[in-house]
Amino acid sequence: MKKLVLFLIIAFSFLNTMCSSQNVLFKQEVTLDTVIPKKGPNYRNFDHYYIGYGFIFDTQHFGALETIIGSSTQFVFGFRHKTKINNHYAIGYDISYNTTGYSIKQSPTKSFPTSVNYKSEKLLMRNFRVELYNRINFGKRGNKVGKFMDIGAFGEYGFANALIVKDKLPATNAFGSTKVKMVNKNPNYVNKLNYGITTRIANNRVAIYATYRLSEMFLASYTYPETANLIVGVQVGFY
Repeated sequence: MKKLVLFLIIAFSFLNTMCSSQNVLFKQEVTLDTVIPKKGPNYRNFDHYYIGYGFIFDTQHFGALETIIGSSTQFVFGFRHKTKINNHYAIGYDISYNTTGYSIKQSPTKSFPTSVNYKSEKLLMRNFRVELYNRINFGKRGNKVGKFMDIGAFGEYGFANALIVKDKLPATNAFGSTKVKMVNKNPNYVNKLNYGITTRIANNRVAIYATYRLSEMFLASYTYPETANLIVGVQVGFY
C-alpha cells in the first residue's frame, strides 16, 4: 500500500512538472497577421467596367442644324479606375469608347452639309475618350461604392466618323430598288479632337451621367452651324 501511495505521489509530481514547463511552439495574433486589403469598392484602389446609354439634347441650335431628340443617342463602353484619398474624396481616370449619332432634322432651313432633304440623315461619331475626374462620396458605405458625385473633364479622338444618308427612290429607276443608303466616311469638315466636361450622380452600380462638349464639332474653315452639346444618360457598372 505504501508503495502504491508513493508511486501515485511521484507520478502526480511528474505530470504537474511536465504541464507547467511546456514551451509555446506556435503563437499567432490574428489581428496582426491579417492583411488589410487595398483593392475593392471602398478601398484605396478600385477598377471596373461599365456600359452606358444616353440621349442628345438640342438646347440652343434650331433651324439650320436641329437634331431630333429621341433618335439622337450615345452608346458608351468603358473602364474606370478610382483611387481613394479619404472617406469623402477620391480621384480617378476613365478610358472609354463611344458611338454618338446626331439625327439631323430635315427642314426647309437645313444647310448641313447641304440644303437637300432626305428621308433620314445622321452624323455618326466613333470616339476614343480619356477622362480625369474628382469624386465626392456621401454617407456611410461599408465595402461598397455607395452614393457619390463625379466631376471631371474629357478629351476624345474621333477615329471613324461618317455621315449616313437614307432616302427613297422612285418606283422605276436604274438601280431596281426603292431605297438608297449613302455613307460618307471620315468627312473632312469634322473636328476629330474634342473636349468637354462631365458629371455623374450615382448609387452603387447605377449612375446618371451628363457630358457637355466645349469644343466646336466642325473645323473653323467651314461655316456649318454647331451641333447639340449636351448628352444625358444612364451608366451601369460591372463589379
